[in-house]
Amino acid sequence: MPIIEKNRMPFSDKNIQLRIALVFPNHYYSGMSSYTIHLLYSLFNSNDYIRCERFFLPANVKYPLYSKNTKIPYLDKKSMRSVETRTPLADFDVIAFSVHYELDYFNVLWILDSLGNPFLTEKRAEIENKDFPLLIAGGSCIRNNPLALMPFLDMIIFGDFEPIIDDFLSILLKNTDSLSHFNSKLRHNTLGCLTDLLKLPNLLISYISMHYLKKKNTTLDSYSDIYPIQYRIFKELDKSKAPVHQIVPEFNNDQNLLAFGETFLLEINRGCPHRCRFCMTGFLNRPLRNRSIGTLKQLIDEGILHTPAHKVTFIGSSVLDHPKFVEICEYATSKGYDLMVPSLRIDKTSDEVLKVLRKGNMKSITIAPETGSNKLRHGVGKRFSNRMIIDLCSKAFSMGFTSIKFYFLIGLPFEKKEDLMAIPALMKEIYQKLGNIIPYNGLKLSINIFIPKIFTPFGLYTKNFIGKKLTYLKKAKKLLAEQLKQIKNIEFSIMDPREAKLQTVLSHLDDSCAEILKSLYFDGAKAVSLKRINPMQQRSIKKLLEKSYEQFRYVIEQPFDNSIMNSLQIKNRTMNKILQVIRYKYKENFFNP
Repeated sequence: MPIIEKNRMPFSDKNIQLRIALVFPNHYYSGMSSYTIHLLYSLFNSNDYIRCERFFLPANVKYPLYSKNTKIPYLDKKSMRSVETRTPLADFDVIAFSVHYELDYFNVLWILDSLGNPFLTEKRAEIENKDFPLLIAGGSCIRNNPLALMPFLDMIIFGDFEPIIDDFLSILLKNTDSLSHFNSKLRHNTLGCLTDLLKLPNLLISYISMHYLKKKNTTLDSYSDIYPIQYRIFKELDKSKAPVHQIVPEFNNDQNLLAFGETFLLEINRGCPHRCRFCMTGFLNRPLRNRSIGTLKQLIDEGILHTPAHKVTFIGSSVLDHPKFVEICEYATSKGYDLMVPSLRIDKTSDEVLKVLRKGNMKSITIAPETGSNKLRHGVGKRFSNRMIIDLCSKAFSMGFTSIKFYFLIGLPFEKKEDLMAIPALMKEIYQKLGNIIPYNGLKLSINIFIPKIFTPFGLYTKNFIGKKLTYLKKAKKLLAEQLKQIKNIEFSIMDPREAKLQTVLSHLDDSCAEILKSLYFDGAKAVSLKRINPMQQRSIKKLLEKSYEQFRYVIEQPFDNSIMNSLQIKNRTMNKILQVIRYKYKENFFNP
């Protein structure tokens, strides 16, 4: 069934020299709720010589693409067609993936499978008489760990794209004849644009990087002195060309499947100043950068003119840390916009903030206490109390908000049974004190299992996932479900521990694990696939998780002293490899207060 959209720009093939497929490796409505997709689409198409079209994962995908028994694809290989012109994916010069969830690694492999080309970059490099699209990728998962997908892709963009996009596209446009044989030319060291590409920060060329990590003696050794590559953030957010002409899907029967509904997405800041110990945004995407109030007002005015939506959604990891947040909201409502903020930080949500959001017709709010225990919450870096949470709930319901969604984490380092029990205890207290003003199903809980992300202080805490039984997490899920069922007027969901283990494994893979990732894909791309892959691969995963936890224990046993931390040995294999190729300031950023 064709997708109906409002505000789609007309295309012209005149002067087009480069065709880019922008791929969000998940379903359409998830992708169209992503600010990143709108931003990249706008940036690519702002170049007169480039035509960018969007691709999303088809519905009803099964893994792998081909049935093991019949060798017949579950879906037509050409089902990957662009939204704009229904052009097959294989017809594009460049395929650009935007990857934000580890489980989407399998979708990337499914899409590569649909092209019918060799999965691995090094295999494609050995084929000289066939054209291949250039495969590039970026996104939050890539920023955190660029190695997991590196063996499958040609280039990795591991930071903000804006600092390099103009130079990057200029290089591609000047070398369009070389792109279809990119890796074979690298193999023979005959790629004319290589020197220019290697000058760019935030960019890894997979073929060269993997050879460097493997210490292979090749003609590419002369480029080894470029490592580690510079990591650069985009400091001046006002200079980011925010998309004001955004495509908005149309819906029938009021069934809006977008995360924020029909809305104009507006990024007001980037990065986060709080550095919660489990969150990669506060460590790999710092410092906080705010758009100026003048620029934001101008973007709101332009959004009204160019995007057919009556609501503005403010995008940012820490929107309430914008010093002019209330003024921004007041300006948007004065222009007739309703308001949406995906999540509120509890210690930043003042009465004034709640009032202006209600004025903007927000009906529900989302907060992330992470745990019901004050002590554990402070330990993970969130400095607010249960009293503040209850007060916020009281004010929100009194002002007319109809629901509050809570995000909790279980399986955190140093967590004890009493910390688990503190979650239902907090919800009981809220209900007991506020039950008379809480609307029906006004309390909604999403309880997720902590997924350790490398390059965060808790990023190597893999203890809960070592072994097959996942005993602690299964008991914790059962205990919480039993307790929460006793509380009236709440809805809750609890993450499956098996899925959490799969995500953890994917987030810790390095470039030597390509065959493991392929095996997981061909064995169904599910949590149970961890038990289906061959015993040697299972042992490799177990060792990987054990080594991570060993490093975690080693780090927390060190005195918190700068001189000791600066000489700290990085034992984790994935982290160590990443630091060889990227100049992440790990010790400066992650241990210094």
